[in-house]
Amino acid sequence: MAVINVAGILASRGFRVLVIDMDLEAPGLSYLAHESASTHSPVASDQPGFVDFLLDAVERGEASDLFHLPADQAVRRYTAPYELPPEFKRDPASLHIMPAGRLDRSYAERLERLDLPGLYRAGNGLALIGAFKRVVQDSRLFDYVFIDSRTGFSDESGICTRDLADALMVVSGLNRQNVEGTAHFLKALRRAQVDPNRPIEIILSPVPNGEDELVEERESAAQRAFREAWGAEIATGLHIPYHPRLALTEEPHIFRRRKGYLFEAYHQIEAHVREHLGATPEALSDAAVTAARDRHYSVAVTRLRHAALLADSPEWIDRFLVQFAATKSMPEIAAAEELYTFVRERASSPTRAAVASRIAWQAYAMPANDAGPLFEAALAISPTSSDVLGAYASFLHTQRKDLDAAESFYRRALDADPDHATNLGNFALFLCDERRDFDAAESFYRRALDADPNHAHHLDNFAWFLWHERRDPDAAESFYRRALDAHPNHANILSNFASFLRHERRDLDAAESFYRRALDAAPNHAGILGNFATFLGDERRDPDAAESFYRRALDVDPNQANNLGSFALFLRLERRDLNAAESFYRRALDAAPNHANNLGGFALFLCDERRDLDAAESFYRRALDADPNHANNLANYARLCLTRGRVDEGINLIGRVLALLPPERPSEADVECWMYTYCCGAPEQRSSALARLRHLVSERRITTGNWDFSGVIQQAQRMGHPEAAQLPALAEVLAGRAAPGSLDAWEPWRAASPPQ
Repeated sequence: MAVINVAGILASRGFRVLVIDMDLEAPGLSYLAHESASTHSPVASDQPGFVDFLLDAVERGEASDLFHLPADQAVRRYTAPYELPPEFKRDPASLHIMPAGRLDRSYAERLERLDLPGLYRAGNGLALIGAFKRVVQDSRLFDYVFIDSRTGFSDESGICTRDLADALMVVSGLNRQNVEGTAHFLKALRRAQVDPNRPIEIILSPVPNGEDELVEERESAAQRAFREAWGAEIATGLHIPYHPRLALTEEPHIFRRRKGYLFEAYHQIEAHVREHLGATPEALSDAAVTAARDRHYSVAVTRLRHAALLADSPEWIDRFLVQFAATKSMPEIAAAEELYTFVRERASSPTRAAVASRIAWQAYAMPANDAGPLFEAALAISPTSSDVLGAYASFLHTQRKDLDAAESFYRRALDADPDHATNLGNFALFLCDERRDFDAAESFYRRALDADPNHAHHLDNFAWFLWHERRDPDAAESFYRRALDAHPNHANILSNFASFLRHERRDLDAAESFYRRALDAAPNHAGILGNFATFLGDERRDPDAAESFYRRALDVDPNQANNLGSFALFLRLERRDLNAAESFYRRALDAAPNHANNLGGFALFLCDERRDLDAAESFYRRALDADPNHANNLANYARLCLTRGRVDEGINLIGRVLALLPPERPSEADVECWMYTYCCGAPEQRSSALARLRHLVSERRITTGNWDFSGVIQQAQRMGHPEAAQLPALAEVLAGRAAPGSLDAWEPWRAASPPQ
């Protein structure tokens, strides 16, 4: 009765178990199919079973239940449920028995008509048994199927051994007759070349208590006989102790008594059976990983559900999750929703959060088109992880440019963890750059730095914010220095501080020193190499050194759009190599087709160097589609509109530019816009525009360098500007090629009052 007890243990764990009685000459388990487990009272014995199932197939062929009915219906017809005691019921547990057949007066006659040995001799038996096995499997009604068969190889029991079993548990007594019979069976099994990898183990039963010396002697003799018969060692460590009740009833012992030596013996056998079948939490977890990697997600879930029925702690599902997340690509949610749900509901929170965070940051480093499914997987595993929510928000912000969704996920991340420094700082950057909500941005920057006062990245970003948005250079410098105290060799921070020293403090020696420190920290940082090249060209007037660093930057990253555009400008203005300049502009736009600065730079090149105004206008429009508030592009496009006679459009654009420019930090763009206003604006604007120009060049010493005002001056002359004759001389002063005092003889210039 070992088989029904082991089957009952598995059923009590929550598995769906079938036991087939193939001891056809002397059925034993079949009587359990005709008995109520709860009342033990006989019931009708007309339940068909194995013999009836196969005989129907032999006699009716394709019209039989085996070949005609759906698999689940066919199997249900020939099996009977064995009612589990209430304390053993655990969803979806079930225990079914397929009896040898209807145990009526005609059973022996039906068994003779079936004649399985004859079917095998005729060559039809293997196909019939194969069809039977497939139907049981295809029914999907059971997780485990046990077959009870006598030990032998010349009759029906050999079918179980050869053609049905995935693992063999052979029960043998210790007396000479049993040992010799089992050895004979093992020899026959070996001669039949049964799969040598199929697990096989001997269970010694019954083993009497109190005869230790004799038991050891007989077990040693059995081991020698089995080893000689099989040609290798076979484990015999499983014992079923003798118990007198085993000879008196077919009722499963485990349902009556849940402790004691017999109960423990059956549990030990059940554990060995599961090990042979790979049915331990660890093995099932590994099998689930393999199934998931092969995209068999429903199989993976089944393996995990089985593991859950066996495990005493969640380590197995954490193990699965870690291995599953190490796959090259995570499945999309729609394809594996059940798997993600299972993991989310059972894996421990720390493991889910850690794995999901790793997946999210792995996704963040991937191309945008490939990252989405990984982020979705991370969120499916740990939907409330602040790390994952924040990483996805940053991805939506910087890669997808889906600002509303990004803000939603930033807020969800901060709801999950209000003191998460990285998310606070990234949301501050979002509010500054995308929403232009500077008060909210500053609030979140300060919260980020309260959460982590030494977070170098946020200190650096906040310094930039204070410099560019709050116009507080002293506070900005303080935070730059705090950032460098926190991370003295952070290349980006060193480079950003160098830029601050260059543009704000005009301390060029200090700026150069910090650029060089940045390159010592990151010699192959393409962005810093390009920034230093621009510094050398614009500030040190060392074009050869500048070109050397530009080329180093482009060797490191040939597709870095900023450097390609800056080098194109260098080739245009410094080297006057217009063909090379155009080539690099086009490379820059191939690398980043929506790069507003490069689109505007190329438009300016087409306008001023190629004199292709139609092409220039096309690129200006593309530039403004990419960034409608790019002040330089708006100003340069305004100049093109004025040059082409579209004065109202040009002046409207100038108004937009002036609204964008910070009045406390005037630049060359201010000079450009006020010159356009003086030349082509309304007459009542001229005196204030000229006053601002005089203030900018005389007091603030800002000049435009190579700006070309000729087209706007010609338009002013066509419009009948009253001071048209003086406009070229004014352009020379604005470009820095003539001193402001050269205009002192011009009455409107002398009368221009400084702006209030």
